Amino acid sequence: MMRSKIREILNRIKWKYALDENGLVYYISREESKVKILSLKLKEVTDIREHYFRIGEKENAKYIPYHRVVKIEYMKQTIWFSKRWLENAEECGLQPL
Repeated sequence: MMRSKIREILNRIKWKYALDENGLVYYISREESKVKILSLKLKEVTDIREHYFRIGEKENAKYIPYHRVVKIEYMKQTIWFSKRWLENAEECGLQPL
């Protein structure tokens, strides 16, 4: 089974830097039939699983699969980005970050 690079990065930041204020995750949201890119602070991540990460708890939880992650920043530096997203952003009617 292939391990997710995004999961490895999130876990590394979580355990080494405690998911502090310095990290952002940009992801594709498809709420209300609209595709847009949203961001969240890494400190909002409450659980990191094999195929997704979670923000929030219980009924307010939001599950974000890794294939929707576009970019991860830490200390204002891009540490991971989706090459696939860069290639397909314009087709979705969105600008690459």
